Amino acid sequence: MNSSTYHDADLRIANLEHPIGIGEPIEQKSTLHAPPDAIEYLKELRVDAVCLANNHVQDLGSDAIGETITRLQAAGIDCFGAGCSIREASEPYRVADGLVLLGYCAYDSPSLNKIQVATDETPGVNPLSEQKVKDDLRKLDSDTQAILFVHWGIENTWIPPNDCIQLAHNLLDLPQVAGIIGGHPHRIQGYTAQGANRAYFSLGNFLFPDFDMQPPVSVAYQTAEDEVCYKTKRYHPVTKITRKRWSAAARTSLLVSYDAQQQAFDHTPVYQTTGRGDVQEVTGVKNHLVHDWLSVSSWVIERHPLLRRFALGANLLVYNLWNVLGILLFLLKQNGVRWMVKFLRTAIRAKIDSDIDANKRLYEFFSD
Repeated sequence: MNSSTYHDADLRIANLEHPIGIGEPIEQKSTLHAPPDAIEYLKELRVDAVCLANNHVQDLGSDAIGETITRLQAAGIDCFGAGCSIREASEPYRVADGLVLLGYCAYDSPSLNKIQVATDETPGVNPLSEQKVKDDLRKLDSDTQAILFVHWGIENTWIPPNDCIQLAHNLLDLPQVAGIIGGHPHRIQGYTAQGANRAYFSLGNFLFPDFDMQPPVSVAYQTAEDEVCYKTKRYHPVTKITRKRWSAAARTSLLVSYDAQQQAFDHTPVYQTTGRGDVQEVTGVKNHLVHDWLSVSSWVIERHPLLRRFALGANLLVYNLWNVLGILLFLLKQNGVRWMVKFLRTAIRAKIDSDIDANKRLYEFFSD
């Protein structure tokens, strides 16, 4: 970790995008999870607390949420945003006198599915809504402010959707909200500001090393190097052990810092240079390019909703065409023409037949 901004901070808070445990991954979902010894990496990085309000915390099942929390606490790492009940998931993490962190995950969006929302008796995440944030803020002392960690938006996009932007504006209007830190899109997105308060819509991937996938689409550990014959830059079902490699755009992120005394935000671009997780601050031309993009994205965010919708629509159209083509070419290379014909026939039938659960059928196809 080659970043003075990171090392000089009094506290280091991160989004932990997976459970830590030894269970089996849930079915019919692209899953992320880590073994118990992953805790040692967090300790080496001197992480003080993690937000668990995301779409992968339940990837090893309900019990693993509690297991993850227990393992983190045993290692001296605090967590927030998820819990064994809605009361636990809503608990604030206090970082200074008069300042806490609260974690939330969007749960009713097509881009965030299979989200396990906590209830009075079952584990899960703290659900994101304007009313839920207001309810949680009422439980704080009137002179206490909160920075909200939110998991929202659409993966692999550069512009946040209008509903996220409107929600951010509404939340920043609340006197107790000092700022918003967003994640999920795997890309740097711009921010909006109201006075000194800011809403960063997406920081990108700070530390997300390349990883191996086993069929149909789950993390594979302890894979011998000679077992990995295929590599992809996309996240999709596979039929053989495949290495997921992040693109340069997905390796670039922002470190956001907050001075509690000055009540001021700042940000520093960083880049993950290798698949094993070597992170360093961006300098020179790359630093200027990241800041220029942040300015452009922030400018779009402040424009009319129709312009924002057009920009996001164009982004999604180009990305989806490129992504689908890349996946099809990869699967053709991995499995051959005859398999590909069978796959396309199955996929088309699953999409047009309303009696078929398309997602379930395709996962069954890859599992077979």
